[in-house]
Amino acid sequence: MRIWAAAAFVSACASQTTPQPVEFQIDPKLATPMDLLVVVDDTGLAQTENIPAPANLAGVLEGIYNGAPDFRLAFTTSTTGALRTSASVPTGVIEHHVRMEDGVLATNYSGDLATAINSLTDFTSSTGPNAVLASAVSASSADGFVRPDAALGILLVSNHDDASPDAPASYAAAIQAHATKSMVSAVYQAPAERIGQFVAGMTRSYEEQIDQYNMEAISSLAGLFEPRAAESCFPLAVADASECELATAYNQVSIPLPVCGDASVPCFQLVADNSCSSGWTITFGGPYRYYHPTVIGRCGSI
Repeated sequence: MRIWAAAAFVSACASQTTPQPVEFQIDPKLATPMDLLVVVDDTGLAQTENIPAPANLAGVLEGIYNGAPDFRLAFTTSTTGALRTSASVPTGVIEHHVRMEDGVLATNYSGDLATAINSLTDFTSSTGPNAVLASAVSASSADGFVRPDAALGILLVSNHDDASPDAPASYAAAIQAHATKSMVSAVYQAPAERIGQFVAGMTRSYEEQIDQYNMEAISSLAGLFEPRAAESCFPLAVADASECELATAYNQVSIPLPVCGDASVPCFQLVADNSCSSGWTITFGGPYRYYHPTVIGRCGSI
């Protein structure tokens, strides 16, 4: 496959009588970045049984992004309000995102995602007050944790009601002031009047009883993103994908996009679809699936 510049598809040497290739552009679908804070009640008995299994949490977080995740993840406990750290996550913030320029997964931790999560979840029992709301505000206020363009998700897991000093509504207001879009997913043991009031003060929320805890408490955070739409109809009627050259374009970087063969690299494929006027739907593989940068292309006489 040849590499071409976006503004110079047509060769200057092309004959007047040679059919010229048709150029097109597919608009980008970029992921909303998410900064996720997990707040765990560590009072009374050790609460490790109430923390999502690291492998499950990793899988769900990657899955809700439909193949192009852009999230940061941190943990705190109800008695500290400080971001937890480990040897593999010394900053206390797991960074995990696919670079739109080239489809490379960029991370700041050693090992795989589940191992990094596991290193932050070795909670032990504490005798302090269960200040889950105050801890959520304190930890999410950590310098640089919430990015200016990111949505803020709070996963709150508590076996007891909140014992923070201020009114629950004030904590809800503080959380929502951190980001233009925020959501709390609260998993707790009822009755818990203060946690209930906090959840009621949030514009976006999800609630679940702790004895019914499942991965929906995490997958519900997909509500922070745009709804998944159908894949795009390919703009041109062609015999097959071999007639076309495609490339991604992002931040002035253009990289050829091959027909899918190796599922681990960015690629495209055409799927027959009579509902599209071209007869084809275009889908993407590798790290680009639902979310992808701008795609430029040309078909015919290549």
